[in-house]
Amino acid sequence: MIMINLVFALIMPLSLLLVIILVIRLPLHRFLSAKQAYQLWFAVPLFIAYWLLPNDVKTTIVVEAPELLVFSVGQQQQSQVLQPGGDLLGAIYLLGATLGFVVIILSSYRVYQRTKSAVSATFSDADVPGDIPVYLADIAAPMLMGVVKPAIFLPLQFTTLYSPTQQQVIIQHELLHHRRRDIVWNITAASLAIIFWFNPLIWLSYRYFRHDQELSCDEAVLDGASIEHRKAYAKAVLASHNPSEMAVIHNCFGRKGTTSMMTQRISNMASPGRYNKLLAWVMLLGLTALAATQFTAQASNTNQPPFKEALKLYKPIVRIQPVYPADAKAQGIEGAVILEYGITPNGTVENIRVIESVPAGVFDDAAKLAVAQWRFVPHDLEGAVNTNKITFKL
Repeated sequence: MIMINLVFALIMPLSLLLVIILVIRLPLHRFLSAKQAYQLWFAVPLFIAYWLLPNDVKTTIVVEAPELLVFSVGQQQQSQVLQPGGDLLGAIYLLGATLGFVVIILSSYRVYQRTKSAVSATFSDADVPGDIPVYLADIAAPMLMGVVKPAIFLPLQFTTLYSPTQQQVIIQHELLHHRRRDIVWNITAASLAIIFWFNPLIWLSYRYFRHDQELSCDEAVLDGASIEHRKAYAKAVLASHNPSEMAVIHNCFGRKGTTSMMTQRISNMASPGRYNKLLAWVMLLGLTALAATQFTAQASNTNQPPFKEALKLYKPIVRIQPVYPADAKAQGIEGAVILEYGITPNGTVENIRVIESVPAGVFDDAAKLAVAQWRFVPHDLEGAVNTNKITFKL
């Protein structure tokens, strides 16, 4: 449940960041360059990295825990070990995330099956560096595969499908993906999409991230190229536009997309973009700072400054059920106790204090005895304090 709470805590700031990127990437494509638009997406992992940094804020963290109901079912004390993700919401979330990862694994395995019988291809040193092999395989379009051992895979009819000029630009395109470590970024983006699978914005953003990736790669390969060279490149893209077996994380030269995406890709080849490195850094850091500020404000509004750590203290991982006092049960008395207690870094309870009890003093000892045995997730916070209402009902 902790992991799910952390994910849901990020929904609003992450969604805001994605909306801003989706909006401002359009004028960047039109007036500047595809590279400028592509680099905007790196604000997302920067923001996630900021969120994962240790929080050194030392303050009193007050967490209002869920109300605990104690019914008169006998004098036997019961213990309960609470497991994260044990409720319906957790089950649904984990099911969706698991299915997403299974799809990626199966998709990658399907491509692997198509390339198992690949044969080595020989090209001149000027075309392909010695550190990355090139193979001919039973695939529809050229692609770059692999993280630990990257390789370029080309269709079996590569030399007959494409002219020498087109062959050269296709290999240059895949080599650029290799140098930029785009597959690593694809895995990162796909993982984030699966973690936030319930948010439609994340899938839309993933689609445009991959589109901007291809546009920026086209732009870099065609930098300084002649009109004829650009025409040959465009024809090669159109001829490769049938990647039916393409996996989610691999880079495919003829990556499938909507008609408008393909039209934009072809039109962008007609003229080079104007990249501004200073503007790229300003926008990237500015977007990250904006999302971080929004996230911090959200945490402050919930009275939990180090939000991701405080969520660990929302529920105990071991909770002992209070025993209904025998005298109160015999007299038909019901009531409630509100307790405040500290949580040590190792997850034990200390300094239990009764804030309010109705009737006064009847249920105090039973509540305090049970809460003293509760255990929480170990944490790095100082001054962590919980409040808990325990209601006794017959």
